[in-house]
Amino acid sequence: MKINVPIDDARFGEPEVRDGKIAMTPVGAAPKTRPEPPASATATLPAADGAPSKPTQPESTESHNVVGVVEVNFPNFAHCSIEELQQTVLELKGLRPSADQEKLPSLLEKVGARMLDLARNTPNLISRETVIDSPQQAEATKRAYDYLILPHIDGTMVRLDEFRLDLKSGDKFESDEALTTESSLRDSLQRASNEINTSKGYRPLTQGFATSWVHFYPFNQTRATYRYLGEQKRDGHHTLVLAFVEKPELALLPAVFRYHDKTAPMFMQGIAWVDPSDFRILRLRTDLLSPVPEVSLQRLTADIQFGLTRIEQVASPLPLPREVAITAVVGGSTMREVHEYSGYRLFRARSKVVPLP
Repeated sequence: MKINVPIDDARFGEPEVRDGKIAMTPVGAAPKTRPEPPASATATLPAADGAPSKPTQPESTESHNVVGVVEVNFPNFAHCSIEELQQTVLELKGLRPSADQEKLPSLLEKVGARMLDLARNTPNLISRETVIDSPQQAEATKRAYDYLILPHIDGTMVRLDEFRLDLKSGDKFESDEALTTESSLRDSLQRASNEINTSKGYRPLTQGFATSWVHFYPFNQTRATYRYLGEQKRDGHHTLVLAFVEKPELALLPAVFRYHDKTAPMFMQGIAWVDPSDFRILRLRTDLLSPVPEVSLQRLTADIQFGLTRIEQVASPLPLPREVAITAVVGGSTMREVHEYSGYRLFRARSKVVPLP
């Protein structure tokens, strides 16, 4: 699943069912054991060509009772006032609002072209992913994975596929010579990635951050509403600030969220901070367009920071994810994760061609 800025030190009372009645756990009461995230909760994010990446978890056939919770309603980022937007997106403090939308068409064209160039020039990459899980009122845990980004060209379309592997599997794929074709490599990587994301106990909530700029990809620009918000100095950079809101009626294959035995589409909106010198996205925040009550999803936001990264044997630095802060409210529980990415390098899976019988 995909998420954003941590809620400012907020603490939540969670509803519980006791003897057939709903009761609230006092906010100050710490649980005796580490709370587990809701079973079978996962989000699938769209790929760069508008199609969703493969689901990270299968649907459960069990039936569960989900306690109703108060929904969180967001303003529409494309139409609300700047004041209302700043109250929701605290990162916009210090924004110098634009008086009109004259710069929007040219800015979208340049950002779209930059995203297309990025997709075409990204090689097969592998990095170390550290996931820090901070459950409510419990000690944080840290786990490490190998994270792969593989471009896939289909005609004029470019997609970046992403896979999460345990460290042993990541090493195996780089050293074995058991794979025969690109398709067999991707199938094997997908199976290994699914094993991580469907394993019992803790598993990361989401993946798909490297292609989170999908909403500004040229192919998708007709499927969202955009707004030029203005200029802002952010993280030491002068930036141009854009908002986007997906059009649910035009989404070809929207992102999906799975919770227990239910699946529902989810539509996103967000804010992008763009470098005016080369029109790459420096930072991206995404939020739900509206809650998804069918799967008890009240909030799903992500704060994604990109950084220029030099890769050995790659001519130009690539803007790649460095840190992603995730917050979700689903089924009455709040979940937070931080994903950190380091050690990007070329991924070279050894392969040998086997003649067809």
